[in-house]
This record gives sequence, C-alpha cells and structure tokens, in this order.
Amino acid sequence: MEATSSIFFNPLPTQTYKIVSVLDGRKAFTIQPESSKLILQDYNASPSQIFNIYINKKTYAFVSQFKALSIQNENPGDGGVVQAN
Repeated sequence: MEATSSIFFNPLPTQTYKIVSVLDGRKAFTIQPESSKLILQDYNASPSQIFNIYINKKTYAFVSQFKALSIQNENPGDGGVVQAN
C-alpha cells in the first residue's frame, strides 16, 4: 500500500494497531488464521485483529501475528482487493 507524497501517518513499529471500518468503528479487519480470508468482525482484541505497521519508502506493510495484508490487482484509480498472505 503506497502512501501519497505527503505522509500523514507515521506508524511506530513497536506499537500495535487495529484497522476499523469507517462505517462502523466497532468492526475491525480480522484475519482468519486457517485461511487467507480477511473479514470485518466485532473488535475483541484478538491477535488476528492486531497489526504492526511498517513504512519503507512510502510503502506501508500491515503485519499480524499470523499473516500480512497485501493488495492484489492494485490500480491507483480503482484500488484493489485486500487479502491476507
């Protein structure tokens, strides 16, 4: 996931983060550890909902205890499909 030219978020690699829905702040990205499915689920602070975020040359890496998030078929105009790998 590439940041724009003006980075507004500077994550700390030692800090953990949750990724919540803009439509419902009680829902968070949840990685299904047994598959590559990424779902929205009520936030319960499980390890599958907690991410470390790293930045390198305007590219963010979202990494959980289980898997990392990636964007498939990324298109700057239309976005892409987020999945866990």
